[in-house]
This record gives sequence, structure tokens and C-alpha cells, in this order.
Amino acid sequence: MSPDLVKDSIRLSKILRHRPDIKHDDNGWFDVDLVLEHMGCDLQHLKEVVASNTRFGFSEDGRMIRAYHGHSIKVAMDEVFEPSGNLYHGTSVDLLDKIRESGAILRMKRRYVHLTLDYETAVLKGSRHGDPVVLVIDAKRMHDEGFVFYESMDGVVLTERVPMEYVVNIVYCKETD
Repeated sequence: MSPDLVKDSIRLSKILRHRPDIKHDDNGWFDVDLVLEHMGCDLQHLKEVVASNTRFGFSEDGRMIRAYHGHSIKVAMDEVFEPSGNLYHGTSVDLLDKIRESGAILRMKRRYVHLTLDYETAVLKGSRHGDPVVLVIDAKRMHDEGFVFYESMDGVVLTERVPMEYVVNIVYCKETD
């Protein structure tokens, strides 16, 4: 991805995930024209930014845009997900002690904890912050015991927190050079 697309993807992320002062609906949809005004770009460039990243999407009519997950602003979730087994959370060795100390995987500044359906994606997510570690979550048991999960439009599974008692395995995935 070009440096300009990376920079503008970050800008778009901040608008769609963290700007409660910009008008949006309860599901996090923003008017494309309003986003273009805040981005200072044209529609073609905005489409390139969205196409370069699976975290964003346009409405079917192309008039609205949203981030699929990672919000700090309140956004209603409508796709309830019922896990049938384990889910995965990728983090780094450096962050694992903080998770253990808190007794849970917490959402931090986001609205939800992000989980993946597959191990490989969790490794990739964890490697963004250093040597990756994958926490294997007994999501079915969590769900059976009352935890609610959602699935975003790009396949990320979201929940409010994951207590350590549901972490059934921790896999260290030291990257090789």
C-alpha cells in the first residue's frame, strides 16, 4: 500500500471510529459527502482508500460509509454471532503480561475486544506489535455462560471482554527471520 493510502486510511479510521462530533447514525454510518469534506479528497481517492483496507465499507447505494469495527464511539451492533468452538486473539509477548495482570482481555479504548475465527489471522494481528502470541478462547463456553458476541461485516468477532478463565491455551509464535 502506498504511503498516501496508509496515511489516508489512518485519517479515515479516526473519522469513522472516533469522531462523535461528526454526524452519523446509530449503526456508525456516515454520509460520504461529509466524510469527503473532512478528508479533503475526492470520491475516487476515498474509494481507493476503502478498497485498500477491509476495515471500511460503503452502503449498497454508495451514499454512506462506515468502519466495521474498532470504534470508540457508540455504535449499535446488529449481527449477533453464536460461536461453535474456539476463537483466537492475537497480541504480542510484550502485551501478554498486561492481559494477565488485568485478569481479562479488555477492549482498551475500543468498544469491543477483537477476536478472529482462525489461528493464522490472530498470528498476523499479534505480529503488528512484536513477537506474536495467540490466546485460544473457549468462545462456545463463554456464549453458553451469557457472553454476547457480534460478527462485523469483515469477519471480525467482537465481545466486550474475555476473562482469563476462558483462555484455554496461549501459543507463543516467535517469528523467524
